[in-house]
Amino acid sequence: QDSESGKAAEDLLRKIIAANSECIDALDSLALLVHMNGRFAEAVTLYRKVIDLDPERLIAVNNLAWLLCEEENKLLEAKDIADAGLALNPNYIDLIDTRGMIRFRLNDFAGAVADFQKCIELYTEKAPGLAGSHFHLAKALVKLDRKPEAIISLNEAIKLGGLSPAELPAAEKLSKTLSEQN
Repeated sequence: QDSESGKAAEDLLRKIIAANSECIDALDSLALLVHMNGRFAEAVTLYRKVIDLDPERLIAVNNLAWLLCEEENKLLEAKDIADAGLALNPNYIDLIDTRGMIRFRLNDFAGAVADFQKCIELYTEKAPGLAGSHFHLAKALVKLDRKPEAIISLNEAIKLGGLSPAELPAAEKLSKTLSEQN
């Protein structure tokens, strides 16, 4: 968050960029810093500069696609960016998950299911993101009226732990609702 050290780091990064506007490491670091501080529009601008200089910076690609999806509702652009990143590394789990969320928001539930299933296949057994992928998969399965599969995925997400404080009650509520319907 915006602490004294964070402000000092931001000032230093801005001085480096002022001296060399193409210092990709400084741009990338500043993008991440402003992103973490909730300054999303500025982060989008910086991530775009990073990717213009180096399209293979997949963390920046993922973060840009995520912000375009979640903060700016530019879903088609976000999907194009995610697809371009996945063309470079088809097994980059975070980017697959991001594209899954983009597809979900675009009502491409079958595509979202495919992405979340791939995440689940690629994650290691104790990966922190595994529970989230199960939860996202369950929500997409519900949209496709595949409720028994959704219940299994929800229960797995809850059992694994690791859901955010907002996701856990939502997962438990959805699991209860689906179980009552069956």
